[in-house]
Amino acid sequence: MFWSDAVHESIANNTEKSKNYRKETYCALNDIDITKLKELLEITILSKRSA
Repeated sequence: MFWSDAVHESIANNTEKSKNYRKETYCALNDIDITKLKELLEITILSKRSA
């Protein structure tokens, strides 16, 4: 993945912008309750079947 304003700068680079993005992303993902995520996925799948 690349930044929209810097096509040659990958999000995986070790720039401050990239490091901060990864830190914020990992913090957000870390807070997700896997059990609740699984329940949401099951609800989504079931709702698509009944549509």
